[in-house]
Amino acid sequence: MAGRQTMFCSMCNYRTWSYLGFVKHVVEKHQHDANFRVRCPIAGCQRSFASWHSFRSHRSRHRQNALPVRHMEDVEVPVEGDPPSPTAEGNAAVDVVSSERQFQYGQAATILELTERYRLPQSVVNGILQASKSLTRSLLELLKLKLVEGLRGKEPGEASEIIESCLNSSELFVGLESEHLRKSFYRSNFQLIEPCSILLGSERQWRVRNWKQKLVKVDDTAYFVPLLANLEALLRNESILKQVETVRYANEDHLKDLCDGGYIRNHPVFSRHPDALQIVAYYDDLEIVNPLGTKIKKHKVGHWLDNYGGW
Repeated sequence: MAGRQTMFCSMCNYRTWSYLGFVKHVVEKHQHDANFRVRCPIAGCQRSFASWHSFRSHRSRHRQNALPVRHMEDVEVPVEGDPPSPTAEGNAAVDVVSSERQFQYGQAATILELTERYRLPQSVVNGILQASKSLTRSLLELLKLKLVEGLRGKEPGEASEIIESCLNSSELFVGLESEHLRKSFYRSNFQLIEPCSILLGSERQWRVRNWKQKLVKVDDTAYFVPLLANLEALLRNESILKQVETVRYANEDHLKDLCDGGYIRNHPVFSRHPDALQIVAYYDDLEIVNPLGTKIKKHKVGHWLDNYGGW
């Protein structure tokens, strides 16, 4: 295990050699902890953070500085124990499958970041994927030549055959090539809940088509995210489910949460069922353009938001 840096979680007994595994552990186990405190596991960095958002911003800066990809093994053992060293052939095969699965997760997360954070259209994302695959193939071919040259004199024919087999099975973005495949992966692994549309009505408006004014039909459409499906996806997260199942009434004289107010305590349902889920709805109107610009319209866009009390 020489050359590998063991990364420790400062909030529990978790340890790993994988930076991606460390981040995944923090997201799944500690992201919503009230006493969140995480120290950056990168060698030479002594920063610590009291919130997930600040740690995520710090991680982005590491990524911009070309953070090296570490080994993909994830191990969860007590602090007193030593990291396991799988030497059996069966354990090695399991590690390879787990690493390939985690690598695919990383690729899907990268594509999702391109479409949602940077707002790139799907056609641009497809072009980026094709260019990335072409570049990676060139890099792997160069790696192959260097390995064959380095293994000269050590049965190069057999070494070349092994390397060729590895390269043929190391294709990028397998199962993520199209928008349909990516959305299927997001639904299965990222709990994606897609918005639904409702046609409210139609009207005729004058629009410019081919440099001419034409009277066209314009649909008025409303979009919504299904409440039950969204709630079901949220409750699959163990940390959120734990927060929901915890009754949060305070015994002190001051208010700490929505549950401590007189409305909840005197409500005919919540007063008798303190573990009932509280759904708070908000309504607001907004403009999706600069309110001081030239693109503003007479009408605003109305939207409903839902929040969950006691979390």
